[in-house]
Amino acid sequence: MRFISKFAMAVAAIFFALSVSAQEVKENSSDTRLMKNVVTVGVLENGMVIHDWEWNDTARQLSSKYGLSVEEGGYPSEGLIAQDVEAIYPDAVVVDADGYLVIDIPMLAEQDELIAKMVMEGGADVVFAKKFSKKTRKALIIVSDMRLKKDITKIGTHRNGLSMYTWAWNDLARSLGIVDAPTVGFMAQEAQVLYPQYVTQDASGYLMLNYAALNSI
Repeated sequence: MRFISKFAMAVAAIFFALSVSAQEVKENSSDTRLMKNVVTVGVLENGMVIHDWEWNDTARQLSSKYGLSVEEGGYPSEGLIAQDVEAIYPDAVVVDADGYLVIDIPMLAEQDELIAKMVMEGGADVVFAKKFSKKTRKALIIVSDMRLKKDITKIGTHRNGLSMYTWAWNDLARSLGIVDAPTVGFMAQEAQVLYPQYVTQDASGYLMLNYAALNSI
């Protein structure tokens, strides 16, 4: 089964290493041999771990895109590590021309129900986005009020302690014009308990989250 969708990722970014169309194999590697200063960002409900890293000198020698920001056309440095995926779904990892491991997103989505759902939902990059300009960071302050959501499913836990979810926008949200906003992220009401400084209200009284700030925790 093939899923055709835009995935902003990295969840990931982002979302992480899923920030491609589900029809494509990622152009860049997420091989741990090309990374340094790797830290855990969060854990998905399927047990897969989301990481944040810096590209090392070997990666930078392979391509100038390693090390550039996403806005500059660079490769994301948050997501799934290829070796971790290979241990669970070996068929979802291929070797590139330089001998480094690359995650095959379509194959991974076929084999893992949660990943497939995240690819279909899209927008998970917001959860993990942090290497952006000030202008883009302002755009990451978005409505995330649970009163506007339905079909809420927990998908993991972020390193900041907040649960991560997918959802659909309900009729009330749609009546307010919330249609194309991300459907992966945090619940504003939960964030309000732990990080009230990053929660604001829109003109209609619904809660908004500063995703850039929450991700940096």
